[in-house]
Amino acid sequence: MAADEDRPTGSTPPGREPLPRDELRRSAWMAHLRTHLGPEALVLEEETSLDVELDLLVFPPTPERDFVTVVTSGMADLPAREGRTADAPEAPRVELAVAVPPGWPGLDPPAAGALDDRADPWPLLVLRVVARLPRDGGTDLRWEDTVASLGPLYPDGSSFAGAVLGPPVGLPPAVVLHDSPTGRTELLAVLPATESELEYRTRIPGGGDSLVERLVRAGVSMVVDPARGPAVAPPPYALHLLLDRVPAHLGEVLEPVVPHFAARLTEDRRDEALFPPEPSPTVPQVRMRVGPPFAPTVLAEAVAGDPALVAAVDGHRATVTVFPEHAVDPDDLPMSPYSFAQMLADTPSTTAVWLPHQRRLLTAESFVRAIDDEPITLASVHETTTADGTPAARTHGLAAVGAREIWFSEPGTTGRSAAKRVAAMLNRGGDGAVPRAGDDVRYGTTRYGLTDGTVPGTDEPVLVMSEEVKERRRLFGRRA
Repeated sequence: MAADEDRPTGSTPPGREPLPRDELRRSAWMAHLRTHLGPEALVLEEETSLDVELDLLVFPPTPERDFVTVVTSGMADLPAREGRTADAPEAPRVELAVAVPPGWPGLDPPAAGALDDRADPWPLLVLRVVARLPRDGGTDLRWEDTVASLGPLYPDGSSFAGAVLGPPVGLPPAVVLHDSPTGRTELLAVLPATESELEYRTRIPGGGDSLVERLVRAGVSMVVDPARGPAVAPPPYALHLLLDRVPAHLGEVLEPVVPHFAARLTEDRRDEALFPPEPSPTVPQVRMRVGPPFAPTVLAEAVAGDPALVAAVDGHRATVTVFPEHAVDPDDLPMSPYSFAQMLADTPSTTAVWLPHQRRLLTAESFVRAIDDEPITLASVHETTTADGTPAARTHGLAAVGAREIWFSEPGTTGRSAAKRVAAMLNRGGDGAVPRAGDDVRYGTTRYGLTDGTVPGTDEPVLVMSEEVKERRRLFGRRA
């Protein structure tokens, strides 16, 4: 979801009626906030708004709360479109909040002119833009949702690029949900997010919830900190196991593999965990998470019409994602994510394994066989062609571990033959050995070597595999 940054805030698109104010709901919301945040509140009204009349309620610091809290009032005028059931005909409506440190210009002490169009303090501008997205984009905002394309709203030098919706950490828990005769309203915090944090969310099924959990564990609160750097980094690679059932928690999935560890997770009914739980100098940590299934379109290209893969993908109901907790060192690659994935793939509920960094989707049985049969599991070999149609082969997966991919093309060689040569080079060093410039391998009667280069017609750096030039010798061993 992205903000429309070109349209001036406060204007209504042509042909759209302004949303009427729900004064009863707003009054009930204000009373709820004053009960939990204090009786003093400055109301910043949008006098020129013709779209959503979004008021901002500013609550000063208190002895228990050393920050300024700004809460929207007016988002909840718009009914929720999603989440309705027979038992709950209307899903909770949402209001948003941000917090700033004490002494923030225009807000502490409060100034009545703090809401003058684009002269807003940037936290208020971000809050207003995000709060209008349900009206602008026609989609509800919920816990763990992320919003990209907010970078221009943040101050120069900030690493923030978007935001994620999460808990208003630091506020009384009772303020989060408000039930009244007008319905239920939920309060969420707008947490500024860096580019790497937004990328993490897209790499992991259910990544928004995981991102929120990790931000909170890292000490990120609802109080904005323009100097904050990334608290969460996207994994270098991830292996996604497709399950044919929806587990109640991660412990249920891991019970056949690591029963003692799974028992601990079962007690807490956790969906995410690290193994081993504490950092170890000898065993790299692996993070695992239960998540929702992939949309069919995500895996359509990887399925490529293979009947076994079609059945495996169509039948999956949930996922388990396995990835290294920390950035990997090409000189000391951890194989534990692959080992965990292999053990989980060998359980009855796993239907397939997707390795997006390798552009590879395998049935569970094929993945287990591949791990057993292939000396190296860090990359896969794919047939391709050059720009002029010459058959070629290349790897996918090495870049994810900080190495260069391998590229090979030779006139007169078929794509299948080229792939066999690349596989021989890839497997020359055994499991976990990363190829480097200067490596060579004999394939049949020919020796091939690797040199630094680029994919023909692009600037992608790769290791170019080519036949090594032989030294010709004359009789009696004299070189030509």
